[in-house]
Amino acid sequence: MLESSNDSEEEKQKTKTSRLISNIVLVVTLLITIAAMWWIWKKMIEVRPVILRERRIAKKWVFPDW
Repeated sequence: MLESSNDSEEEKQKTKTSRLISNIVLVVTLLITIAAMWWIWKKMIEVRPVILRERRIAKKWVFPDW
């Protein structure tokens, strides 16, 4: 984006402030996303043995089709 040379100092400051806010929002969003991914992954690892055990038990009790 090209900035015109006749921008006032106030407009330049608003642009810097706007860019700073955008960058902060981006960083916060990334941190929240990474934390959520980590939490979901942790829960999946905790539940995996339970699901596998339930599937094995269910597989034992399946009757063959005659």
